[in-house]
Amino acid sequence: MTLTDFKTNNMERERIKLTKEELKDIVYGDSESYEVIKQTTTGHWRHGSEEQTIIKRVEDQKFFKINWRDSVKDECEFGDMNYDGEYEEVFPEVVTIIEYK
Repeated sequence: MTLTDFKTNNMERERIKLTKEELKDIVYGDSESYEVIKQTTTGHWRHGSEEQTIIKRVEDQKFFKINWRDSVKDECEFGDMNYDGEYEEVFPEVVTIIEYK
């Protein structure tokens, strides 16, 4: 698989359903079926943070994006931004960034 395989946005994207327990195992690194590729804090709220996580399914190397909240009560709230628990496949894209030093 190469990045050129993902050049088009017209590719059909798979949608997967995961339970809250499966998601919790994934983001805490306890899943054997998925691994975390990238995690970004996208915002903060009174009791925690909002996170966006890119995960990879080990079986076929497909990527999916999940949005979730982490609270100070050591609880994960999944589905805040994806109410149905369904998550869409995403594809890697090469992006050039500018850094100032």
